[in-house]
Amino acid sequence: MTLYLWTGMFALVVMALLAFLAMRLARRHIALAQSFREWVERAPRFELAAPAPLNLVCFRHVGGDEANERILETVNASGRFFLTHTKLDGRFTLRLSVGQTWTEERHVHAVWEAICRAAP
Repeated sequence: MTLYLWTGMFALVVMALLAFLAMRLARRHIALAQSFREWVERAPRFELAAPAPLNLVCFRHVGGDEANERILETVNASGRFFLTHTKLDGRFTLRLSVGQTWTEERHVHAVWEAICRAAP
């Protein structure tokens, strides 16, 4: 009976630790996405397309759909980053999601630089 009790307690401790680490990682991803959001807001050539309360940032270049499609193709063709897209209010919108386990600020900054370089 004691072995069952210890095994159960060990499992609960492991699950609590994993939950703690997952929450910490999620907070880090949200913070990185918020940094990206701030860069978009400060850039005169870009605009937020929707609120970004979590780790997904929807944004677009002010130059229109063709400019945004070109940015998407250029950034994704590099093979270093992968942006997704959607249509919001009938306009082509770029999406950046921060969620890979080992993502750091330098990675998010690198994708922002690649986006800016690809922008007309």
